[in-house]
This record gives sequence, structure tokens and C-alpha cells, in this order.
Amino acid sequence: MNGFYFKSVNKNFYTLLNEILHVKFDVELIQISLPEMYRRRPLCSTPLYHELGHFVDISKGISELANLNFRSINQGTLPVPHKGIEWSKLPDVIWLNHCREYFADLFSAQFVGESGVDFLYKLAGSHPASETHPSTENRVKVVSDFLNKVENPVVGMFNAVISALHKGGQIISPCLTLPTPLLDVKSAFDNVRPFVIRDHNEMHAFINSSWQYLCSEWEKPTGIWSGLSKEAIEKTINDLVEKSIRNVMILEKWSAQ
Repeated sequence: MNGFYFKSVNKNFYTLLNEILHVKFDVELIQISLPEMYRRRPLCSTPLYHELGHFVDISKGISELANLNFRSINQGTLPVPHKGIEWSKLPDVIWLNHCREYFADLFSAQFVGESGVDFLYKLAGSHPASETHPSTENRVKVVSDFLNKVENPVVGMFNAVISALHKGGQIISPCLTLPTPLLDVKSAFDNVRPFVIRDHNEMHAFINSSWQYLCSEWEKPTGIWSGLSKEAIEKTINDLVEKSIRNVMILEKWSAQ
């Protein structure tokens, strides 16, 4: 099973395509990897938002800038991996690894709210901090504080870095932005009907809303979902999400003709 990731295309690919097929690209091509078992389960694709965050981070050097400016102040700014251990006594690479995970979580939260870290929690459970990742508890808290507008040093750090990059013309957004409000998918899904997505601007909110709906019916089934197995509930709701998205794609193709 392949993992989730975003990856740049080798530069030689552009040269080869131009020389053989005379095809040029004005934008950078990105390879996207999604585990085969999730390809027909769109609500399980939320980790791709996190992986896109890693790609943006590495492309723009966000965590590297944070490391230069915040590693040595406010006790390291990031939550310490373990109580009683100061960041000053740990290698820079651990701080940088944790910083990248927090940024990817927050990047994801801008689009799908808590769905990203919630998927992580439900898939992998609560894990303590390691050299590569912060604890699940700290990751959930940072995202929760961001979404609830609670002051958090990690969020403040990234906003400062993003603001500096924005002023230098390297990033469009001046700061982290909150996700769009949830949509009312309940009336459609309660009747086993696809939800009508009006335009692309609703797509991220639709994924977030559908995930919340799935979690709710998974834990305490109501109405038509009562008596169904968890597997049947998950599969059917994912099917409804996929049909909703495909309907938008079909309408767009018709409109383009």
C-alpha cells in the first residue's frame, strides 16, 4: 500500500516532454499518492491536505525560517516532547520535524477544520511524542486553539513567518485563515441522496461537513442508518460524497461545451 504524499516531478521530465512531444508547462507538476484502499473513499483522503501542507512548507522554507527565528525564544515556542526536557537540550532536527507536522496540521485545518487531525486520531489513536512527530494530544490542541481563535504560540509563530513571506511576495496569504463554515449535508444524506455542491468554493467545507456527519452516524446511528453495520454506514456515506463530487464534475463538463 502506498502512503499519502505530494512530490515534485523530476526536472528532467519537463525537458524530455518538450523534446519528444513538444509540450511545455507554465506551472509546476505535482505527483500525488493516495493508498489504493482509499481511492473510492473520498472522506479518507483528508490526509492529502496535510501532505500538501508539507509540500508548501518545504517549497517555501516556512519551518526553516521558524527554526531560525523562534527555536531559541519562549522556551522553544513549540510544546516540549516530554515533560522535564527542554528544547535547548534536544537536537535541532527534532524541533524542525515537530514544526513541520504542526504546520501541516494547521494548513489542513484551513480547509477541512478538525477533520484532518480527527482522521489521524481515529486511524492511529493517541500517540506520545517521538523524534519525528509531536504527540497526538498536542497536535489536536494546536489545531483546536486555531479553530476556536484561542491564542497559541505555535499559531502565532507561523502567522509571523507567513506574514514575512507575504510581505516579500513569496506567499499570497498574509496569515493562516479559518475554514469556511460547515454545510448542511444532513438533510440530503439522511435521505440517502447526494448533496448539491454549488461551486468549487464549497468543496472543502463539503468534505469537512461530510466527515463530521460520518463520525456522528458512525458513533450513534440515527434514522435510516440505525441497524446498519459500521462498515455499511462508512461505505454508503463515502459513496454519497463521491456521487456529490462527480455531479459537480459532470455539470462543469456540460457547461464547458
